[in-house]
Amino acid sequence: MARKPKYTVKATRTSFQIIAAVRERDGAGVTELAEHLDLSKSAVHKHLQTLTEMGYLAREGHAYHVGLRFLQLGLHARSRVQLYEIARPEVERLAGTTGERVSLLVEEGGRGIYLFSAAADGGSPLASPEGEHVALQTVAAGKAILAHLPADRVAAIACFASESDEGDRSEALRSPIQNELQTVHEHGLAFDRGEGITGRRGVAAPIRDSAQAVVGAIEIVGPEGRMSGKRLEEDFAGLVLSTVTAIETALGAR
Repeated sequence: MARKPKYTVKATRTSFQIIAAVRERDGAGVTELAEHLDLSKSAVHKHLQTLTEMGYLAREGHAYHVGLRFLQLGLHARSRVQLYEIARPEVERLAGTTGERVSLLVEEGGRGIYLFSAAADGGSPLASPEGEHVALQTVAAGKAILAHLPADRVAAIACFASESDEGDRSEALRSPIQNELQTVHEHGLAFDRGEGITGRRGVAAPIRDSAQAVVGAIEIVGPEGRMSGKRLEEDFAGLVLSTVTAIETALGAR
């Protein structure tokens, strides 16, 4: 079993816990954060002051919010990913064709991260926003990636999931999902049938680079009422595969 990571710089960990708590609450004050994180108000205040001075938090009255400095970092991180530049126009084209939310998901550190998302009409409220981290086994694109990773990598992600503090990863990768991943690997398509969010449906396919390594996945997501039967399993499945083919051709994988 993988060991839990050891944080050698406690102050750094605390700062990021505070940032995460501020984001989750869409703004919070010193007392609220201290109670939530079980820290002294003086300690929380020092972290908040430092982060605000550096631009990572912004103060509005008695509440602190995530600062726009993160936007600069996030845009820079995304711009370094070649897949994003190539896939973006294809994702937008597919969204326009289907009228549903289409997203590009990549894996980093055992989690799925939505790198880009688009929809012609605003898309489904059930879709995850750009930058959101998700458990790979709970979304179609995540399963498409998992099914094509080496066995030791999947095992490492399973260990990470089982030891995570987050409830949506507590079930990890047990026998039913392992069987499903085998089917995904054989057919090249993965489906979301409400594992992560009740009522959500989706279809996804993995993207490979010129070395045939899986570097991401494209998914179409929408409510169950619009995403079922032939429309989901044939029409949208075919469109996802065609989009992946175009992206892989641009990547030199075909």
